[in-house]
Amino acid sequence: MNSIDWYTRDPWKAYMSWFSPRWAWPIDEFDPKQWVEKLKRGGFRIAVLHAKHHDGICFFPSRFRERNPPRDYIAEFVTEAHRQDLRVLAYYGIAVDVWSSQVHPDWCCLDRDGKPYDFKAPYLIEQGFCCLNNPGFRELVLGQLEEIQLNSNCDGIWLDSCHAGPEEDGCFCDFCRRDFAKVSGGRSLEDMCNTPEHLLWKRDTILELMRAIRKIADHDGTHRPLTYNGCGANLFPGYDEIDKLCDSLSSEADAPFMKSFSPRTLAPRKQKRGLFEHYTPFTPGLPGWVTRPKNMLLVEASLLNAHGGSVLGGFDVTPTGDFSEFQMDTLGEVAAYLRERQEYIDDPMPVYDVGLMVKDARTFDAMWAQTLLARQLPFGIVLPDRIDLSPYRLVIVNEDFPINEAALDQLEAFLEAGGSLLVAPRALPERTETSTTQRFLALLGLAGVDCTGFESTYLGDLHANVAGTLSAEPVRCDGTTWKLIPAGADVLARYVHPTAKRTRETWIWWGPNPPQKTISDHAALTINRVGHGRAMCMGFPLAKKGDADGLQRHRLVQLTYNLIDHLIDDPLLRSEAPSQVEVVVNRQDHRHIVHLINKYTISSSVHDRPDAPPTLANVTVWVNENRIGPVGRIVRAPQNTEIKVDRDGPWLCLTANELAIQEIFVLEPAS
Repeated sequence: MNSIDWYTRDPWKAYMSWFSPRWAWPIDEFDPKQWVEKLKRGGFRIAVLHAKHHDGICFFPSRFRERNPPRDYIAEFVTEAHRQDLRVLAYYGIAVDVWSSQVHPDWCCLDRDGKPYDFKAPYLIEQGFCCLNNPGFRELVLGQLEEIQLNSNCDGIWLDSCHAGPEEDGCFCDFCRRDFAKVSGGRSLEDMCNTPEHLLWKRDTILELMRAIRKIADHDGTHRPLTYNGCGANLFPGYDEIDKLCDSLSSEADAPFMKSFSPRTLAPRKQKRGLFEHYTPFTPGLPGWVTRPKNMLLVEASLLNAHGGSVLGGFDVTPTGDFSEFQMDTLGEVAAYLRERQEYIDDPMPVYDVGLMVKDARTFDAMWAQTLLARQLPFGIVLPDRIDLSPYRLVIVNEDFPINEAALDQLEAFLEAGGSLLVAPRALPERTETSTTQRFLALLGLAGVDCTGFESTYLGDLHANVAGTLSAEPVRCDGTTWKLIPAGADVLARYVHPTAKRTRETWIWWGPNPPQKTISDHAALTINRVGHGRAMCMGFPLAKKGDADGLQRHRLVQLTYNLIDHLIDDPLLRSEAPSQVEVVVNRQDHRHIVHLINKYTISSSVHDRPDAPPTLANVTVWVNENRIGPVGRIVRAPQNTEIKVDRDGPWLCLTANELAIQEIFVLEPAS
């Protein structure tokens, strides 16, 4: 076991949000002994504690502050935590520092007009974005981290707001202007803003700082955990060099349904052994002091752990220095549940069929992800900064994914080797004159695209290979649709347009007009052979944005599943599970672990009794032995009971007789 396995392999960590406005001093309820005792009741072995948040107020004495707290709260807490075998990481917010920006306005990040930036956040806070290139502010950051480390001997450092200026442009202060001109041969920061050279320069600003922080964390030769909020999820070029200095990938603060998406971003990007971490609040909002339902916490934690993530659970300390004792009892029950299953979540490698290529880890249109989830299609999320298609059989290009020459190189190699490609309509370029666009269209066997002019239309003339069990009735599709112009690709479906585009004159009631009887010659779905692979293109979206649950979509959704079945040879899973059951398959050393998780519990937990989550009967999935290798033994965990190996050809049948929160099957290889 290496020196930080205690951190990287722990599935359950506390994140203590201590927001202390200035009127709260002195903090009179702070009792480190009680704090540690409560945390241990919550099942925690690790705590991340605010040393300095965005307001800039410190919970430790600092030579960089004119006003200091009456006690060194960080050192007192770490001392008591170590006495009771609890480890502590110091949370430190870097670039957003309101106090510093008010005392030293010359430290502020400036926009193009020389004005300080406002910090845009979902809560009220004054402007306070400080520049990492400012020598005074950089001295404060490194000096305060040294004070924390040397005075408290904390077990690691957790960083937030690790930005070289606001992400949309960056900083235009004199220090940034001079430094950029120096490294770029005298070029102007304004002229080069958001070019690759500018983005790499911003990366180097943070990289230099992170190297200095790494030395502070390891000052006495002991390697201590270091990470930052967003580690592994940044899309700026070159950030992998920063992430290599850190010990855990990290993301934060997603709504419950995003617990199914965010792990699929981090899991394929993990480069080191151990679990990535995901901050999730234990309360409905931030800040808050009411614990969310236990069953909701159980399901969310199970989702994160199943995908190879640890829960970095956030709860709030009152400004005067106390937190809920009752809350810890509830959290302790969740911790006990997870630790009983820890053997089956340790260091997993996900097994996927589909790679979903999206522009951004947090703001992409989730329509495709929701569709894949609902049919238990194993998928990972591919981001544009680090494209690795080797784990996948099918790659779907979602809307707005930036297709460039490097991405095309990867897609061409993937297709040549026998992979399949499915391109969503809003990923198609409207302008076709660039060489990159022409190359992308050639890959799809198209000469171009053209708008149909309808916001709702219909699909007809479906090829038998993709129609499946769909009847001959036209399939309705809503949203902007595109006519595909084939140049070598085969047409699998054509549009059946409405009788007229909906206007005041042709309006019949609401919604689209009915389809014409005649099928148009406008291609709606095409497929092109490339090497040993196939590239399919859809001219129609899965739905208009915000209409994921439209009742008219059911036949379009079925068509989508038919397309995916057509493109994936030898799939990993077959499933009869309902849409809110999530299935996760991992490889763990020599064996495979299959998780079935009941997400209906999330939506029902507000009304259900904690001891009576909704239970699903006889949920069945099949796992393909051609993909995972011959299986000799199946064990239900954590009960450690062996079950009969039931086969249908290459398919292993796994049935959860009563699925309440989670069911785990361990598939051990044949000897």
